[in-house]
This record gives sequence, C-alpha cells and structure tokens, in this order.
Amino acid sequence: MAPQGTPGECKMYHGLTYGALGGKIAEAACNKSLQTLLEEKIFRPLKIDDIYFNLPKDKYSNLAQILDSDNNDFFLSH
Repeated sequence: MAPQGTPGECKMYHGLTYGALGGKIAEAACNKSLQTLLEEKIFRPLKIDDIYFNLPKDKYSNLAQILDSDNNDFFLSH
C-alpha cells in the first residue's frame, strides 16, 4: 500500500498501533499492566464490570461477527 502522506513530511500513527505504543509507555511509567491500570483508574471507579481490554475467550460468543470479503471471520482469524 502506498503511504497516505509524503514520507518525511507527515507523521501519523495507525489507530491500532497508537494504543499499543501508549499502553507500553503507561505500563513502563506505572510498573503495572495496562489491563490493571484500566481497571484501577477507569473501570472500577465507573462501576463498569463487563468491559475488557483483552477479551477473554469465554466472552467471544458476545461479539458481533465481522467478515472479510471472503466471508472469513476477521476478528478470530487474524
């Protein structure tokens, strides 16, 4: 795929990698996993008990099915 912008002139982070980069910085700064940080700082204070950063396999049945152009289940196959 060709770059969206001219190399060297525009810097962008992909939506998926931006979270991973930010998460690693938060983990290093706090010496805790991102899951623990999210639970302590966001989920518990807001009394949210059914939200996941890394979805457990036993919750996969709650997902909407996302298919690619070949009718493959995108979420679970990639």
